[in-house]
Amino acid sequence: MLISIVMAICSILLMLFAIVTGGNVELTFNLPAAITVIGLAVLSTIGAKAANPQIKLIRYFGKSAIRSGWIGFIIGLIMVMGMINQDTILIEFLPKGFSICLLTILYGYAINIVTAILSPED
Repeated sequence: MLISIVMAICSILLMLFAIVTGGNVELTFNLPAAITVIGLAVLSTIGAKAANPQIKLIRYFGKSAIRSGWIGFIIGLIMVMGMINQDTILIEFLPKGFSICLLTILYGYAINIVTAILSPED
């Protein structure tokens, strides 16, 4: 178990290294996106545990994070499309809007990688 924890920490550090050395750190951190993914994953895991006490919580949380990331992406996509009007300069608006939408997917898969290390499937 100790090796799993060390590998999970190393994975997180490697992801952070890629973000920091990749350029603009501000583009990869968005609090509403993180709250959406983590919140939906936690609620899904609590509900699943109540329905089936036999599930592996850490593993289920990781898989729920991926689904939550995709739900957050769709929500963000709807919000971005709803904000476009005649006066919107698309070349300035769309790249930043879509990058924020994609963050929820990134967060979901990043959480899943860490949970897969901590609780591998049999």
